[in-house]
Amino acid sequence: MINLKDIKNQKFNDITVIKILFCLFPISFIIGNFAVTINLLLFLIIALLIIVKKKLTFNFQKYHWVLVCFFLYLFFLTAIQYNSHGFLNEFIKDWPLENNPVFKSFTYIRFLFLFLAISILISNNILDLKKFFLISLICTSFVSFDILIQALIGYDLFGFESHVRWNPGPFNDELIAGSYLVKFSFFSIFYFIKIYKKNKFINLLLIFLITFHATAIMYAGNKMSTLLFLFGCVLIILFIKNLRFPVSTSLIVFLSIFYIAFNYNPGELKNNPIHNSYGGFFKKINIFNVIKINKEIKSAESKSKPSDEVKYYVKEKKYKISSHLGIFQNSFIMWKEKPLT
Repeated sequence: MINLKDIKNQKFNDITVIKILFCLFPISFIIGNFAVTINLLLFLIIALLIIVKKKLTFNFQKYHWVLVCFFLYLFFLTAIQYNSHGFLNEFIKDWPLENNPVFKSFTYIRFLFLFLAISILISNNILDLKKFFLISLICTSFVSFDILIQALIGYDLFGFESHVRWNPGPFNDELIAGSYLVKFSFFSIFYFIKIYKKNKFINLLLIFLITFHATAIMYAGNKMSTLLFLFGCVLIILFIKNLRFPVSTSLIVFLSIFYIAFNYNPGELKNNPIHNSYGGFFKKINIFNVIKINKEIKSAESKSKPSDEVKYYVKEKKYKISSHLGIFQNSFIMWKEKPLT
């Protein structure tokens, strides 16, 4: 005989737990890597049990196959590159397994499983995105507030001191606050899509929220995170019609704040962390420098084959190439040589 009480308890044991674990992701990232790993592992195990036990159905879409192909491509390409005889194979031969690029590329498949598990659970109305977005909003707002407090008075709510050019907030010595906000702040914005109603109050609240997060990312000191957040806002403007006005207005307000912070106290710009961080950064990632470097090297090659020292001087001394610009330059060269891969 079926016991209704047992069915109710069973529902609590798996469905409710998976919902809680899903909503804990934004919190676990604040706690640390160990919490993230445990949360991810438990989520995948329980999700698999639910999918198998309840025989959940799922329509595999084309973009799912694209993701599967991408992860397989990444693994096999890495395996071929690092197992072929040559520099890369020799370079990593003494590395421990956990640092081996081939092993790490294989472990990335867990993110594919995570995406598929979430997709299956959402399509079967088991996970509630609205609650996840709300938790993300609470967490990112707290981190943003903590960062701004740290930037203004020199220490945050936990007593962690500012690193002058970086303000990691609750992450203390880990300079990942900007990266965290980029990962979860868009989920915070998406919360308003779920509750969106065309009225001035929601628009004003959303403008404040986006500006608030963008300013916190700026003061966190993670410069690439600032660019990625701005890029994400541009994508929202292009593809989400209902949010074009508040997001566009937020960008105008934020850029005004950035301009003021960047040029604050002109006589003491050398002591302005925003000016020091972003001024040099924008110069170093200037794509026109890549073109200048390549032209300089080609010019030297047309006269005589330059030595490695000459190339180094051209890149490092004249244009002060950074690691970011180096990535741009390598990408540019790789695209020219092998556009397919």
